[in-house]
Amino acid sequence: MPHTLLTLNYDVLSQILALISPHDAAQLALASRAAYALALPRIVSDVTLGGLYHKPGGSALSQLTAFSNFVLSPAPEWLGAPYARLDALQSLHVMRDAVRVRKNGVWTVDTNAVSLLSAVISRARNLQKLTLLWSQQQPFYSYAGAGWRRASIACPRACLPKRPYA
Repeated sequence: MPHTLLTLNYDVLSQILALISPHDAAQLALASRAAYALALPRIVSDVTLGGLYHKPGGSALSQLTAFSNFVLSPAPEWLGAPYARLDALQSLHVMRDAVRVRKNGVWTVDTNAVSLLSAVISRARNLQKLTLLWSQQQPFYSYAGAGWRRASIACPRACLPKRPYA
């Protein structure tokens, strides 16, 4: 039997995948179901949502919605555990445009996006780092879920509210 990348021991493959970028892991996942199942944990281990200011309106919100629906829905049987996608999430970076929508010419927080984001955070058992990137003018008002207490929130001092909120 010829040796290929996918015939290597799983321990060796996991070490190799840890060294490649999520983008490269996504390219590997396109090769076959076996490669997809192997690469998926690397693809969703470190995710950034938003930061798409240069793209047409709503694209960051669409990105958040698509990602949330993807990780919250049960995985197919051939992939393994039903919540393998969500369990692989270790680091999540959220930019402000991922939860904002323009209404009547004014940018406002989309409550549906915040609900989806809260669902992902509260169910992500292996989430180790949560980064919320906001501007100085628009602090993040948290809709805390159970998962937030496990996450380490990295936020510049300037983005925190000047006084505590009830």
